[in-house]
Amino acid sequence: MANVRYFLKQASIYPVSLYVKERPMQASMPQKSGPYTIAGWTIDVDSDRLIRTDQIVKLEPKIMQVLICLIEHQGQIVSKDYLMQTVWPDVVVTDHPITRAISSLRKIFQDNPKYPQVIETISKKGYRLICSAEVVDETGTLSSSNGPLLATVAVDAQKGHIAQAAKRLLIPAFCLCLILTIGILPSGTDSGQAKELYITSPAISLTTSLGLEMDAAFSPDNQSIVFSHQSPESLQWDLYLKRLDGSETRLTDTVFPERHASFAPDRQKIAFVRKDEAGCRIISRSMADGAEVELLVEANKLILDLEWAPDGQSIVYSTRTTADSPYALFIFSPATGKKRQLTSPTANFYADHLLTFSPDGRQLIFARLDSQYNDDLYVMDMHTEQVRRLTNENQIIFGMDWLSLTDEIIFCIYDDGEYKLKSTDLEGNVRPVKFAKAFPNGTNPIVSPSGKLLSFQNGKFRKNIYKATVNTTSGSLGEAKTVITSSTGEWNAKVSPDGSKIVFVSDRSGGNELWLSNIDGSDLRMISQTNVPYNCMASWAPDGRSFVFATKPEEIYLTYRYILEDEGIELLASDAVVPVHSRDGSWIYFASLRSGDWRIWKIPAEGGEVKQVTHTNSFAPMESVDGQTLYYCKRGIAGIWEKTAKVDEEIVIEDLEIFDTQNWLVVEDGIYYLRRKQHRRPELVFFRFADKSSVVLANEVTRTNRIDDGFSLSPDGRDIYFSVNDHEEVDIKMIEIAIK
Repeated sequence: MANVRYFLKQASIYPVSLYVKERPMQASMPQKSGPYTIAGWTIDVDSDRLIRTDQIVKLEPKIMQVLICLIEHQGQIVSKDYLMQTVWPDVVVTDHPITRAISSLRKIFQDNPKYPQVIETISKKGYRLICSAEVVDETGTLSSSNGPLLATVAVDAQKGHIAQAAKRLLIPAFCLCLILTIGILPSGTDSGQAKELYITSPAISLTTSLGLEMDAAFSPDNQSIVFSHQSPESLQWDLYLKRLDGSETRLTDTVFPERHASFAPDRQKIAFVRKDEAGCRIISRSMADGAEVELLVEANKLILDLEWAPDGQSIVYSTRTTADSPYALFIFSPATGKKRQLTSPTANFYADHLLTFSPDGRQLIFARLDSQYNDDLYVMDMHTEQVRRLTNENQIIFGMDWLSLTDEIIFCIYDDGEYKLKSTDLEGNVRPVKFAKAFPNGTNPIVSPSGKLLSFQNGKFRKNIYKATVNTTSGSLGEAKTVITSSTGEWNAKVSPDGSKIVFVSDRSGGNELWLSNIDGSDLRMISQTNVPYNCMASWAPDGRSFVFATKPEEIYLTYRYILEDEGIELLASDAVVPVHSRDGSWIYFASLRSGDWRIWKIPAEGGEVKQVTHTNSFAPMESVDGQTLYYCKRGIAGIWEKTAKVDEEIVIEDLEIFDTQNWLVVEDGIYYLRRKQHRRPELVFFRFADKSSVVLANEVTRTNRIDDGFSLSPDGRDIYFSVNDHEEVDIKMIEIAIK
C-alpha cells in the first residue's frame, strides 16, 4: 500500500468555473478510457492507479469510478443520486460511500474543501470537478476532455481575495442572468438587503455559581430563564429560575437529575425531564405553587431534548424506540396522554435532537446527527410532516434556536479550532453571524421570544494527566501524581511500550490536537494540525517505532500512522476510526461504516487488503493479550463484548456507558474500565476474568474529581495513567442584539 503523506496546506490556486449549459446525464457505468492527467497525476483507469513522479496510489475500484464519473462530466454538477445509480447500480446504499470516496480523492489531491481547486461541493446538489482533466492520446499529446464547455479563472493564493470575490460576484451574476433568460424567478425572492445583527450591550453573566449551569430557556415574557445546575460537590442536577432583575430561585431538590426545561407558552408551568432508575419522566411543574404532575414515562430510555409547541397543546421530545435504534422525535399531548413518532432517521444516523419551533408553530427545526457525529439542520412542516434538509455543514452543532429578528435559525458549530455562530433561513441560505467573535467559546445560543436577548454558555475546563500505582488484587490505588499538566486540557494518554514517551490529546493550541513528549513532559511537540473537535486515542505499535490514531478533518474519519524515526505522518485508511494494533503488531483493527453500519475491520500493518472482522454492530476493538479474543463495544449500546474463534459474540461487561468507548483497557487478567453510576462520580473499576468480580480503584484525587478520557499502563503494569477534570465550570451569559 502506497504511503500517502498527510499535509494540510492552503490551496495555491482557487479556480472559479463558469459554464454555459449542463449536458443531460444518463446513469451508466463510466467507460474505461484515458489515461487522463489531473492535478499533476496521471490516471491509469484500467489498473485503478494514480501515478506521478514519486508516488503510485492504488484506488478502490468504486472510488476510481467516482473520479471518472466526475471527469466525464467535468464542469457539471454531478448529483449524489446520479453517482449512486452509476457507480452502485442495483444496490441500495446511503450516500456515505460517496462521501467517503470524495474525501479519499481530496486527500490524495491535497484539496482543501473550503478552498477547493479540484473537487467542489455544491450544497444540496452534489459535486463538480473544477480543474481541467485532460486525455493523453496515442501520440502522448494532452487534450481537454471537455473542450469549449470549460472556462476556468485561476488566481494565485496571494491574491485569494480576488478569487473569492469572483466566486461571490461572477457566479451569482451568471446564475441571475440565466434565470432571467429562461424567465423563471424563485418564489419568495427577497430583493432587499439581508438584515445584519449587532450587539447593543456588553455581555453580562446570568449565572456565576460553581459547577455546570446549562440548558437555558427564556420565559415567554422575556423576564427570566430556567436552567439546570450541577453542583461540583454532589454532582446533582437541579432546576433554577433566574430573573433578569437578579433574583434566583431553586425549583427542584431531588436526588435525581433534572434537565431540559421548557416554558409552556402560557408561562404558568414548565415541562422538564427527570431521570431515575426506571428511565426518564416528563414532569410538568406549576410556576405558581410548585405542584408537579407526571406527564409521561419512557421506561429504560433517555430523553435528549424537550420543547413545548407554540400553541401549548403538545410537547416534542427526542428518544429512541429500542436500545439500538436512532433517537427520533416524538410528539405528546398532555391533554390526551397520546404520543406518536414524528421522524424516522435511518440506521446510519444516531439522533434527531436540538429542537426549536418557528413562532407560528408551522415549522419544527431540529439537528440530525449521523453515525460519524456530523450534524446538520433539518426542518419539518408540521402540517404535512414532510422533512427536508436545511444545511450541509457536516459539523457537530453545539445548540441552535429561532432568531425572530431575522426569521432565521442561529446555530453554533466548531470549525477551524473555534466555535462559530451561523444563521440560516428556511431555504437553507447559511451566513456567518459577524458579532460571534465578541464572545469566544460561546455555545448553545438561546434567543428570547422578543428576539432581542441572546444567551449562550461559556465553559472553562481543565484536565490533567495523572499516574498512580495500582494493585488489582487488593483493590488499591496509590497517591496520584501529575504527569502532563497545563491550564487547558490533556487527556487520552498512551505510554510507549518502552515507557520513555507518552502521546496524548490536548487543546492547548486552541484545537484538539495530538501531542507527543518524553514521559516526564519534556521535548513536547504537536503531531496533528487539524483544528477539529475529534482526535482519538493513539495506539502504539508493539515495537514502539510508530503509533496510529484517527481524526475527522472533513466528512469522514481518517486513520493515520505517525513514524517517530522520520517524524512523518501517513494515511493508512479512510472511513476508519478508533484504530488499534494487534498484540503481535501484524494487524491494525479499526471501526468503519464502509458496509453501511458500524463494523470492525482490519488491515495489515504494512499495508494490503482490508478484511471485515465482525458482521454485527461493533466499535472500538481491542485484542486480548494472547491475541485469541477480540473485545469491542457497540455504537449506542452500553457494554463490552467479546468474540473468539468458538464464540461469535458474548457480552462481558454490561455497565460501560455508550460514550465511554475509549475508557477501557484489556490486560492479561482483566479489564480496566470506567463505571458511571447515577449521582456519583465515575469510578475506575477492574473486572477480573477469573471470577468475573469487580473491584473499585480509588484515591483522594479520583474521589474528589471526575476521572475520565482514556487509560494507559506502564510497561511493567504497575502504574496506571488517567485523566482527571481538575476544574469544570460552565456559566450562562447574555447579550442584547438588534438589526440594522
